[in-house]
Amino acid sequence: MPFDFQHLWAWTEGHGGLIVHDSQAKLGAGHEEAWKLIRGDYRPDEPIVYEYLMGSKPLDLIATSYPARHLLSDRIVQALKANNFTGWRTYPVRVFGKDKQEIPGYHGFSITGKAGPADWSRSEKFQRQFRARASPYLRGLYFAEETWDRSDIFIPEGTGYICIVQPVYQALLRLRPTNVEFQPLTEILAPA
Repeated sequence: MPFDFQHLWAWTEGHGGLIVHDSQAKLGAGHEEAWKLIRGDYRPDEPIVYEYLMGSKPLDLIATSYPARHLLSDRIVQALKANNFTGWRTYPVRVFGKDKQEIPGYHGFSITGKAGPADWSRSEKFQRQFRARASPYLRGLYFAEETWDRSDIFIPEGTGYICIVQPVYQALLRLRPTNVEFQPLTEILAPA
């Protein structure tokens, strides 16, 4: 029986709330350590300090200046723990707002679940219109099913997509989290 990718979702940040940056620049953009942290291959001994970059109030997901590196509220972390979801862990952080005051109740989010690389040959090819010109695009994020470790939360190799199974999606949806969005993997769009 073929695997049903329609029951897998991409978990992304919304478009609002606070955005912070790693104030110590220990794990900045372009550093292998940043991806090791995101993928759970590195856990810092001391909290990573994040300071205000832009935006407004802290929501359930705080975005950082580095793609796929997110900070989660106690509320989301407790829901993931309560449901015994696999493929993730947290790391210690300290978060400071625009007023330089510490904002408690947040955790760094690492994804330890794995899947093989995206197989874009399985994606639908189409032309997407931008102003007066069309560009080739792909719809649908797929990977070889046997490369997935069956974690509830995982990242396909070579991508920044945080993927979740249907029960995680449903549990998070019940929370009505702020600054969190979900998209079926079959609807992910990527330039060809």
